[in-house]
Amino acid sequence: MQMSHIKYILPVLASALLSVACDNSRYDHGDEPDYPPVLPKNYYISPSCTDAMIQVSATSGKGIKSVLGSGYDVTGSFLSPSSMRQPVIDIDKMSDGAVSIFAGTASGSGEYYAGENAREFLRDIMSSMGMDVSSSNPSYGFVGTLTESGHMNDTYIMRVVWGQTSVGHFNTLKHRLYEALSDGFRTDLKELSPNELVDKYGTHIISRAKMGFAVRQLYHAYVHKEDVMSSAYDGFKATLEKLSKDGYPWQSLSRIYLNLRNFGATLSMEFCGGDPLAVRYDTVNGYVTGLDEWQASVSNENSAMILLDKDDLIPLHAAIEDETLRSAVSSVIAGHIKNVWDVCSSKASVRMLFQHTDGIRYRYVSDDRLSENLTNGGMPFHGVLGAVYNREQPATAVLYSNRLSEDVYRLSLDRGEDWSIIGYVFQKPVDDCIVLQEISDGSRYAYTIEEGDRFGINGEWHSTGVEFYLLRP
Repeated sequence: MQMSHIKYILPVLASALLSVACDNSRYDHGDEPDYPPVLPKNYYISPSCTDAMIQVSATSGKGIKSVLGSGYDVTGSFLSPSSMRQPVIDIDKMSDGAVSIFAGTASGSGEYYAGENAREFLRDIMSSMGMDVSSSNPSYGFVGTLTESGHMNDTYIMRVVWGQTSVGHFNTLKHRLYEALSDGFRTDLKELSPNELVDKYGTHIISRAKMGFAVRQLYHAYVHKEDVMSSAYDGFKATLEKLSKDGYPWQSLSRIYLNLRNFGATLSMEFCGGDPLAVRYDTVNGYVTGLDEWQASVSNENSAMILLDKDDLIPLHAAIEDETLRSAVSSVIAGHIKNVWDVCSSKASVRMLFQHTDGIRYRYVSDDRLSENLTNGGMPFHGVLGAVYNREQPATAVLYSNRLSEDVYRLSLDRGEDWSIIGYVFQKPVDDCIVLQEISDGSRYAYTIEEGDRFGINGEWHSTGVEFYLLRP
């Protein structure tokens, strides 16, 4: 494909990378959070965890001749270059007519994958690839797409915006594969165990590749609203708009998250293909620039894989002629996929610490249903102050809510006479943890993520010196 053809579509695709076409009125950044007013003058409400974690990375592609025949791990991150492994098939060894490479269409497009939680998100990815997800208890692939442990209850949205430059495939008949094994794979068949082969080469081989340049935009947040997907989608839109120079300032974006009940919002944006040095991210202001230069740098030599379905892959053991070894590798692959999912799904998930007050009474709870009951009972929800593990982890301690009187509750690492468990928190400060400070007006206890010694309109709330160390949502 001529580069002039690629450049012809660049302005259109560039404008799509940092925007989503739809009505913006639902998250007007001038709106204040739609929480009921608190009437007493001596109340205190902590700011909520409504910051955004935005991560931007760029990776040069290897070109279609390097991608075809490479190993691929379907437990890795979906459509990320990080999921590629060492070459299994050397297409230069294939006989004439066994390999076809041709220019792709010049149009750009995009794909969406989403789920109300991690399981539904991975199910949507696999379903879109044409993989079977009909089992009542499947082992999900592409677990590496989930950016952090403990966020199985987050809502996930991923958009892949791409432009295609070339398409290629090779003949997958057994004798074609056996004659074209890479020198490294041929040697490793004699020296490595089945487990070592899967570790080095992945679970599958890329037999068909659609190449070009792409941007993977992955957003996830804990959404505390009934219309979960709609609210998460609006949070995703607002975060993308933040990345443009005309986007929202950080403070306005925080208010948007609060209105949408999107807590712990995280956006990971990965530019695949082209010159990675052309992409520039201003971490202070949150702007991404250099998109035109990046797209103009794309060539067949640095293109990346932009689309994937099940027919693009063949299992690694298909390239193994020895029946005993082939059977052993097949079993290892099945076990590897199951084990990766089991480890991920068995990790301790997290709960949010919800803040409720009517200005007189204060409650801090981690149970969604209790939070809803408090709201319905006249104690409004005022955001999330952090997250706690739902079961014990290394270097954690139980956080209790002790009832001191009818309307007074206090958080503590020590269990009182009338108690309930909030969750598990760090025993000591760790990197990126949230420090939750206890404050009191002499008769009541409240909690804040603000720094300082005195709080409230007249400074009547003061620090007690007690702190708890929570996870970022």
